[in-house]
Amino acid sequence: MARLIATYTRRGDLVVAFDAHAAAADAAQWFGRRAALVVTTGDHVAVPTRPAGVSLVPVRRSVRLVAVVHHRVVELLHAAHGQVGLIIGRYRPDTPAHPADVELCRWLGGCAAALQPGGVLAVTVPDARFRDGYVDHASSVVAAARAAGLIYLQHIILADRPLSETPVEPGPTPALGAADRGRPPRHTRTHTDLLIFRHPGAVDA
Repeated sequence: MARLIATYTRRGDLVVAFDAHAAAADAAQWFGRRAALVVTTGDHVAVPTRPAGVSLVPVRRSVRLVAVVHHRVVELLHAAHGQVGLIIGRYRPDTPAHPADVELCRWLGGCAAALQPGGVLAVTVPDARFRDGYVDHASSVVAAARAAGLIYLQHIILADRPLSETPVEPGPTPALGAADRGRPPRHTRTHTDLLIFRHPGAVDA
């Protein structure tokens, strides 16, 4: 996370991190950025929500913690129109991702609205999987982001465990459903996909 902030932002930029650890705020302050940590009550129901009208934008280089119900996230993003340098988030669909998924398109549209010219969205996506067939979440998110007006920059592979010449021990084998029986066995997943997008506006020198 610190490397994302150092690479894709400049001093004074606002970093918005969804459901992130406090390390995001520490890294932002270390590099001279402002930070807003957004916690959605869909994942953390014990966190009280903020009243209507709260802003993502902290004062100067301070850190702001915003707890908000899931359906108000897009509203907050639109309210921060053009003021965010970097958004860090995770896409976790309840169903297989699709480029026309309404919630995905609304969230990416909100991110596009919140980003300043040249601002960056960094989003992790879940594993592609077999169920009723192969599901490629990454390509669906890329297509939806482009439809929202964002420019696709990079697909980064984040290793979940140290690289080694010794064989990787597989994790627990998931229970197979009826649709999985007869298919080739799955490989052990050892990475997370990180997609980088940029707002198409011009960047100040």
